[in-house]
Amino acid sequence: MEALQHSSERRSPEVAAAIEDVERLNRGALAQMRTMLLELRGEAIEDVPLKLLLRHLAEATQSRARVTVQLSTAGEASLPAHVHVATFRIAQEALNNVVRHAHAATAQVKLELGSRGLRLIVTDDGCGFDPGCPVDPSHLGLVSMRERAAEVGARLGVTSSPGGGTCVELEWKRR
Repeated sequence: MEALQHSSERRSPEVAAAIEDVERLNRGALAQMRTMLLELRGEAIEDVPLKLLLRHLAEATQSRARVTVQLSTAGEASLPAHVHVATFRIAQEALNNVVRHAHAATAQVKLELGSRGLRLIVTDDGCGFDPGCPVDPSHLGLVSMRERAAEVGARLGVTSSPGGGTCVELEWKRR
């Protein structure tokens, strides 16, 4: 697909768009496959660097939906296994919510690691929601993120407003 896209042959805008879509889907499938292979190989998620897991997650999300995902990471620190896994799963669920509900054009994932703990922020420019309204019981994303955060002693904040996007912020402090 890359060779086809970069060839000098003239194409209609529709064909060029279709080639771009297939290339985007291929990149995403490759990112999802990498993550699945890590899990299927028997290698525990906590043994894979969190930055790498988030990069695969961002690439896979970008390919599944027309959402540009910007990833930024800073710092280095080893985390307890349960915190590592919870952080990845919360980021995964936050991006799943972006794809399913936000109708966003862009999302940002920011991870800050340090000796004192970590901070994960996932934001989008989507439709947002009213946090004061009850959540549909069939939508378990927010509930599972809160449960995972509580299990590791982290603070999870979710801010949103109709038309104003959503921000999910996880903060864990080393004790």
